[in-house]
Amino acid sequence: MTAESCTAVVDPRYDRNSLYVAASRARGPLSLVIDVAEVDAHVRAARSQETRQNDVTAEERRALLLKLLSRESIKTSTIEPTEFAKAEVASVRDRQRRKKRELSHEL
Repeated sequence: MTAESCTAVVDPRYDRNSLYVAASRARGPLSLVIDVAEVDAHVRAARSQETRQNDVTAEERRALLLKLLSRESIKTSTIEPTEFAKAEVASVRDRQRRKKRELSHEL
């Protein structure tokens, strides 16, 4: 859905595709909102035990967001894999039927 303006809440689970989809929802102004506490928690979790209590810097936040938002992931589907197999079988069956009909018309 496209809107005149959009506000998207970006979290560490986002990847490149998620960010693109969120950013492409607005014709006009776009605001990206980041939960600093959640980003800080991810930064601290990646630190050594001794430095986890130190304050998180803006540079560390930016580095984490750049790393996370630049990753690629395989686009998932809401369709079950078994549905793909059923659709393929049905497609093959339909092609065979069409071919039979075409051949019967030629005779």
